[in-house]
Amino acid sequence: MLATGALALAGVSQAAPDAGSAPGKSPGLVELGSACIQVGEECQAHCLQQFAGGDTSLAACAKSVAVMLQMCRALVTAAAQSSPRLKDIARVCGQVCQRCMEACRSSASACEKASA
Repeated sequence: MLATGALALAGVSQAAPDAGSAPGKSPGLVELGSACIQVGEECQAHCLQQFAGGDTSLAACAKSVAVMLQMCRALVTAAAQSSPRLKDIARVCGQVCQRCMEACRSSASACEKASA
């Protein structure tokens, strides 16, 4: 579920302006981060539904998405405010999203079994 958004953000540091570049808005990063937040919230809700039913097989995914959501929120804020550290934040966010995507892929079989 989350893999598509995470894949897009995994390369986000490439799209971030250099720290020394002229200040300016980064609407593409704001939109990308916001889209990942939306997908991440849906993923987290799915994990919580599974937990409520007693299935904890998505625990690693839930932990990963919780961190990813916070990093994407930080990215959106930094991009909207043209932070001078945007490239650094985008790089770390991309790494967190990559790990989230890996956890999502590992949990995909559990999600498929739960949906069946």
